[in-house]
Amino acid sequence: MAILAHLPFRERLIQLMYCKPVGRFAAWSSRAVGAGRISQRISPLCHYVPSVVPVNIPARHGGGTFRMRGHHARDSVARCLWWGGWESFESPLPDVFATLSRGCECVLDVGSYSGCYSMLAARCEPDARVFAFEPFPTARQMLQENLALNSLRDRITVIAEAASDRCEQRTLHVPPTTTGLLETASTLEADLYDETIERLPVQTVTLDHFAAQHQGRIGLMKVDVEAAELSVLRGASKVLTEHRPLMCVEILAAAKVQPIQALLEQHDYAIALLTRDGVMRRDRLESHADAPDQLFYPRERQEEITERLSWIRG
Repeated sequence: MAILAHLPFRERLIQLMYCKPVGRFAAWSSRAVGAGRISQRISPLCHYVPSVVPVNIPARHGGGTFRMRGHHARDSVARCLWWGGWESFESPLPDVFATLSRGCECVLDVGSYSGCYSMLAARCEPDARVFAFEPFPTARQMLQENLALNSLRDRITVIAEAASDRCEQRTLHVPPTTTGLLETASTLEADLYDETIERLPVQTVTLDHFAAQHQGRIGLMKVDVEAAELSVLRGASKVLTEHRPLMCVEILAAAKVQPIQALLEQHDYAIALLTRDGVMRRDRLESHADAPDQLFYPRERQEEITERLSWIRG
């Protein structure tokens, strides 16, 4: 405190916000009196996240809002959206996903976690049926809470099975975390992590089997399954052939890039990298640490995709 006394007033005030009891009270009280922007600026300094985080969808996507439980700053998605807003979270994927969800009859969110993209699709396309695949029980509970908070249980169906290339019993591997955040990286890939803290039995399902049990054309898929993308896509052969969905897929360094490339060529799909500079067409599939999200789309829809996404820039 003696050091603070020698600092200019503004710097002293900022330093005080790093003290969690002081900063969190300031962030909470600012929000309580309607000064939301001030609260958001203070929040990263003291790790404050409100109990409910409003997510404002930009007017370019029709506007609207959905809400997410803050979970004491342990949900990394809600925390990121509260601290930095729309542009801070996995940009430009939310813009791409919101744009492409328009006109879709069915949307699949494979690896939904706490449901941000599922709720975004449901808000941007009111007629869409959304299916959120989340096999990790902790994340699935958060997802269910968020759907109840937004009265979306009738629009978004939660699937407890993990999407894969076979329908069988498998093991979900949960890695340790030192961040204090709720785990986001559980996977079916047994060799992805050197250490795991939990191994959970889960039922897997192929997307072909799933599609055969549900009516409606699948227009858009988001796949975020921690290096298990190849298995998901292999289990969706009929879906890719018959439904021709657009696919937003996270490709990590551990992804099986060459087999995925071959599968995309087999189904005549093109590739685009989602970067903060825009949507970049690519001839070959590669992982990019600073831009893990990629768009796979049927080649016959090249002109349409170029037109729909040409406006997106970082």
